[in-house]
Amino acid sequence: MSYKRNILKSLIFLSIPTIIEHVMSTLLQYVDTAMVGHLGENATAAVSTTTTITWLVNSVPYAFGIAILALMAKESGSKNYENTSKLSANAFIVTIICGIIMTILCVALSPFIPVWMNAAKDIRKDASEYFLIISTVMLFRSFTIIYGSALRAIKNTRTPMRINLLSNLLNIILNTVFIYGAGLGVKGAAIASAISYLIGGVLMFAFSFRDDRLKFNIGTIRPDKRILSKCMKITIPALENIVLHTRLWIENCILISNR
Repeated sequence: MSYKRNILKSLIFLSIPTIIEHVMSTLLQYVDTAMVGHLGENATAAVSTTTTITWLVNSVPYAFGIAILALMAKESGSKNYENTSKLSANAFIVTIICGIIMTILCVALSPFIPVWMNAAKDIRKDASEYFLIISTVMLFRSFTIIYGSALRAIKNTRTPMRINLLSNLLNIILNTVFIYGAGLGVKGAAIASAISYLIGGVLMFAFSFRDDRLKFNIGTIRPDKRILSKCMKITIPALENIVLHTRLWIENCILISNR
């Protein structure tokens, strides 16, 4: 009975910060929507138009994050810290590749996304600009997501929670500066979010790198085919979220077109 209670306590102890973290990561763009609300319906619509696409884009690093978490947790549970270090090094490679590819893709598609979303013509420019700016830091968003998973795998759920909380607080402060103070409107909200994403990604990697279980020598990084193969086997099924968010995107398009 005592053993079961200890397991339950561990589950609660580890899960609560993770739940808060996910709420914080989802909240960031909603905060932008709320804070541009005083500028009128067009500004609100411009920010909210790309919300579903942002979730869709984030599904890719989240899928890699699931794979890293699964592999890392197994090695960490076995106290095989040499392998957790190797996994962290390969997670770095995956993050760089994923972040760069997603950045190029999102930046290239940013002019077309509001059109695909059937957004009104008078908000397409602002919606495109908002998505473009927050997409330029996709690499750092990938670091936040993937290395947040690596930290959770070694039972450190509080650090990702605190970093996401800090990112949200920073976003609110910067929104106040750029939207209200500088009068940049939707563009200001995008700049604030981009800076928050950037700092969040840097902090997530920095705190991961401080842990001996995740630390590695950047100068000697080599891709491990065995690790990357295992990673892809878990990542591909985890991409099911893309299907879900694509469905939500289509439903939003239909709702917008029927207005």
